[in-house]
Amino acid sequence: MINRIGMKAALTALLVMMSVSAGYTENKVHVVLGWKYNFGLYEHEYGGNITRGDAKMYGNALHLTLLYDVLPQLSVGAGIGSDRYENPGYNTFPAFVTAQFHPMMNKLPKGYIFTNLGAGIHSDDADAFKGFMGDLGVGYTLMFHKHFGLDFQLGYDLKEFKGVPVYEMKVVNVEGNITEVEINQIGCKNFWRHSIQMSVGLVF
Repeated sequence: MINRIGMKAALTALLVMMSVSAGYTENKVHVVLGWKYNFGLYEHEYGGNITRGDAKMYGNALHLTLLYDVLPQLSVGAGIGSDRYENPGYNTFPAFVTAQFHPMMNKLPKGYIFTNLGAGIHSDDADAFKGFMGDLGVGYTLMFHKHFGLDFQLGYDLKEFKGVPVYEMKVVNVEGNITEVEINQIGCKNFWRHSIQMSVGLVF
């Protein structure tokens, strides 16, 4: 479930960004509120990898992005997000920069290649982790009005979860059929999740 605090922050930022976007008559500024689904492929963690055969990894995210059309072929911007990954579960609140390049303006003017680069920011949530984030993929935008449309993306998502606690289980006593174990934290490690990302967003 996407964190409620992150949702409130995203909605507040959306109102601010929409007011900024509406003030530009040249239609060069856009706000995108996007829902993303991450289909987990595998996760590299301490002691080995988790594959889809081990766990059905997935995730949901809400991202808010402000874009500026530098050229007809190029848009750049920045955004924030509230992400939740499952099996195993992590929260992360990324801040990122983004770029969209339209290589086929004549044949496919609404199609583009995109990339996002950023990192998870600090949060008081005990299950929220910092770490690198990177996305690369393709997208397509359908505009129905000057400041309203739909945006679709498909790509690859790489996410680092920095400082995940790692535990060790040790047998301390065995009496008949009863085994007593002790679980101790042995440190913190960085885990990496690889996913296919699909998203749909509202463009303002």
